[in-house]
Amino acid sequence: MLLGLAAFFCLVLLVCVFVVGLLVEAAYRAAATDFLLLRQKKVSKEKATLLSASLWALLRKSQAGNLY
Repeated sequence: MLLGLAAFFCLVLLVCVFVVGLLVEAAYRAAATDFLLLRQKKVSKEKATLLSASLWALLRKSQAGNLY
């Protein structure tokens, strides 16, 4: 009887550790995804700003007649 009870508690402990591991992995993946999405937004925003600045510079040059 005592051996059966100890085995049951070991099994419960093992299941708890497994579930906690799954939760930690899910949280890690969510954080990594959020980081990648934030980085992607930042890079896209920087590229848009650079493109906008380049277009404005080209427009100013063309209005001034200094296209070359």
